[in-house]
Amino acid sequence: MLRKFYLELFRESPREFARASDLASRTYELAEFLVEVLKVDKLGQGSNGKPVAYHQGCHALRELGIKTAPRQLLENSGLTLIDWPTEQDCCGFGGLFAAKLPVVSVAMADQKLAGLPPETILTSADAGCLLQLSGRAKAQNLPLSFLPLASLLWQIQGNTP
Repeated sequence: MLRKFYLELFRESPREFARASDLASRTYELAEFLVEVLKVDKLGQGSNGKPVAYHQGCHALRELGIKTAPRQLLENSGLTLIDWPTEQDCCGFGGLFAAKLPVVSVAMADQKLAGLPPETILTSADAGCLLQLSGRAKAQNLPLSFLPLASLLWQIQGNTP
C-alpha cells in the first residue's frame, strides 16, 4: 500500500505528496529489507524437520515483485521448503473479493491447501492470506499450522514466541 498506492492519496497536495514519496521510498517488506538492504540471507537453524510451505502473497509478489527474498531466507536458514505447485496462486482473500464472492474465495483457498502434507507449517508475509488459509484449514480439519514469516524467522533463531 505505502509503496504502490499511498501516493495517490496526495496527488493534489505537493507538500504532502513529497512527504508520502519519501516514506514510500523508505518502506520495505520484511524479507526484502533483510536480504536486499541489510544483506542478511540466513537466520537460525531450521524447524526440527517439519515441512514448510511458503505462500507468495499477491501484494508482495504481484505488486512489489518480491519473489526470491523470503524463500532465500527460509532455505538458507535450514528449513525444508516443500514443492508446492500452488505457492504463487491467490488464496482468494484480497480486498473485498472474499466478501463479494465468498463461494469463489473459499474454493480458491481450498484448492490452494489441497495436497499439502500433514503437519506442514504454512508461512507467509501476508497476514490476511494466513487468516484466510488457516480458517479454511480449520473448517476442513487439516493438520496444518500457520505462522507469519516474521514469527517463523524469530523461532528458527532459537527464540520462543
